[in-house]
Amino acid sequence: MPSRLLSSALFLGVLAVGVSSAQEGIAEVPIPRDAIGEIISCGADGQAFFHLNYAALRLSLDGSSLTFKLPDKATARAIAPYAAGVNILGRSPEPRTFIYHFDDDGKLIAQHPVASDLDDIMMATTSSGVTIVVGHHLDKDEESGYGGLVLDAGDRVVSRFEVPPPPDGEAWNFGEWNSPADHLLMTAGDRAAYVLLHAYEPLATEIAMISESGNARSNACQPAVP
Repeated sequence: MPSRLLSSALFLGVLAVGVSSAQEGIAEVPIPRDAIGEIISCGADGQAFFHLNYAALRLSLDGSSLTFKLPDKATARAIAPYAAGVNILGRSPEPRTFIYHFDDDGKLIAQHPVASDLDDIMMATTSSGVTIVVGHHLDKDEESGYGGLVLDAGDRVVSRFEVPPPPDGEAWNFGEWNSPADHLLMTAGDRAAYVLLHAYEPLATEIAMISESGNARSNACQPAVP
């Protein structure tokens, strides 16, 4: 796969939208052979997260790694690193959807079921511990819009929202299938999450800000003036 760059990857230390504490620079770090697919999330200081069988792998720029093991043969669907640890949204074989809370050393400290009709999920946890989930509605066709959930610190759904559509009223493209762009377009800030939205026809790029109350609004990205 070309995007694997053989068995290594170049990690950018800064996301395009905001982790202010990240370390700038590029480092080449070997990817373990059991890592599945592409980077699915980025943390502070250049950390990158990958799928494993029934687990998630965190790889750091110094070459160290840590495995977050999910119980009951659950598979990781989305990952949200934050200051106190890592939240993982996983789906068990039943199927049931859970949020798994890990500390920064990979220890599972809590898990709660979450009722969700979303697929192609992205997730971010704000500084106050609120988790915002964005994805495609499973009961809608491919041309439908994206929506999301706001979960409090106990993973209770406190709000639902719809992502504003593009100016022409069609649908956003969150990235080509199985590409890094599928999962690296969302980050968290102070009491809000931010999602980078892109549409091809007509061409449009916007950043949506989703507050902890579930208020979603977007602003067009203007090209830089030379």
